[in-house]
Amino acid sequence: MIPQEFLDALAVRVLETWLMQQGLRPTGDWDGSDPACVRNHGPYRVWTVQAAVPDGVQINRDALWRPFSEYMEGRNQLPGAIVFHAYDLERYDTSLGGSYLFASIYQ
Repeated sequence: MIPQEFLDALAVRVLETWLMQQGLRPTGDWDGSDPACVRNHGPYRVWTVQAAVPDGVQINRDALWRPFSEYMEGRNQLPGAIVFHAYDLERYDTSLGGSYLFASIYQ
């Protein structure tokens, strides 16, 4: 059995890698005790990482969903990969003018 803290760290790194490949900068404030970052739904665990959207960059959740899903499916095919599945992408625009993309995976 894989320790939960190892799975948490791996899930966060998988999400951060994908976000950086999209030109987004993860905020780095992931907290395993924060339900906005990790939560359990029955037998499933969902991890969420947020990334700052640079000023002037347009983010279309629907356009990113397919690359996100394909990235997860592709990495799941790697020998010995711990399998995670794409769960959600959500853009959040703050009242202060900043934007964030929240990416989530589950297992």
